[in-house]
Amino acid sequence: SPSTDVLKIAGYAIVQNGVLLATTTGTSYAVTGLTPSTTYKYLIVAYDVVSATSTPTTAISATTLR
Repeated sequence: SPSTDVLKIAGYAIVQNGVLLATTTGTSYAVTGLTPSTTYKYLIVAYDVVSATSTPTTAISATTLR
């Protein structure tokens, strides 16, 4: 669900395996170019219009199929 802030949320940073993968202004994002049989960890950080950031989400893991 979307984050809230006293200022307007400007977007979300998607972090894959500890590295910034992308930013988005929406609440969904499609990851492409993944390697088969590989586990990836993701977390999300919201940021507002003055670049203040939220606490990162709890990381989730996903493993691609063969």
